[in-house]
Amino acid sequence: MKFLKNKNVIIWIINFVISVALMFVGYKITKNKYISLNGEGAAKEAIVTEVVDKNENTYEADGKKTKTVEVIFKAKLKENNKVVTASQSIDNYSALSKVVEKGNKVLLYENSGTYFFGDYVRINKIIALLFIFIILLIALGGIKGLNTLVSLIFTCASIFIFFLPSILSGYNIYLSAIITCIYIIIMTLLFINGLSKKTLTTILGCIFGVITAGIVFFIMNKILYLTGVCCEDELYLQMLDVNINLKAVIFAAIIISSMGAVMDVSMDISSSLYEIKVHKPDIKFKDMLKSGLNIGRDIMGTMSNTLILAFIGKSLSTVLLIMTYSSSLGEIFNKELIIVNMLEALIGSLSILLTAPITSVICSYIYNKNLKKIKEMN
Repeated sequence: MKFLKNKNVIIWIINFVISVALMFVGYKITKNKYISLNGEGAAKEAIVTEVVDKNENTYEADGKKTKTVEVIFKAKLKENNKVVTASQSIDNYSALSKVVEKGNKVLLYENSGTYFFGDYVRINKIIALLFIFIILLIALGGIKGLNTLVSLIFTCASIFIFFLPSILSGYNIYLSAIITCIYIIIMTLLFINGLSKKTLTTILGCIFGVITAGIVFFIMNKILYLTGVCCEDELYLQMLDVNINLKAVIFAAIIISSMGAVMDVSMDISSSLYEIKVHKPDIKFKDMLKSGLNIGRDIMGTMSNTLILAFIGKSLSTVLLIMTYSSSLGEIFNKELIIVNMLEALIGSLSILLTAPITSVICSYIYNKNLKKIKEMN
């Protein structure tokens, strides 16, 4: 038992050290070429000290009444405690904006010595919620919760320290996305479950699911004649001094967004079949496979539904806008933005459908090899 714990500690440390080293190497590789547009126009954090004036005006344009609010306020810059005068403009198109008040933390932009309201500082509230999440995760999950937290940190780090900078550095997006996905899968499962046959079967199932998503994308890309330009964001990316393959960005978005659901399905099946084998050691390959397929069917329905609803939800505002400028449903469903979102949902769901039986086959084979060794490795 002591050896087992020591082995898991060693695996944890090795995984941690390798992850830190990979983050460092990834940062070194991308930092020299990484394009950043910050500079004189960078936002400056400040706190509102006084609301000096507030003017409201109403005028009519195209038969509609438009109300504008101009607010003049003083704010103390966080960087040097300098008090500056800034303005905030609100009209009908920004009706949901809150008028600044004393004590509000805001972001200001400067243009030729004149300061303008940019947005409210919201990250501090998110950080507070993040701390609540971390406390609950560790309190309810114990060691597993702590390992989950560590894996989440490295997952975010791999995205923001390596993957995104690699795109802005002009590296091959397809390769970067695949490397990132494989790293996240292996790193996460090793942190959460350690080195075991359960981990091995889950990793194999996940990698198969991600590969499936990639293959289906390449096939559909040829058929659908995708350009990668779905909205203004892609047009702005094309203006940068780096050649970004927009179709490769769609590929990366699809396999990364599918990966989480695929990991979930693969882990559920792998863990369930392991428990079946432990409690019924004499179960045969055929019966275990049947159980795995039945478990997979139960997971497929809810998980596929979750994926499709998630993709619909994230683009709801855009879809509403497209509907107002389209003459028919046929026109709406042929817009590339809608096609790409449908493609993401369908490829993710297809990956789940194929991951479930493949993971069941892998588990049924490996778990039936030698139950004693399974117990030794877990």
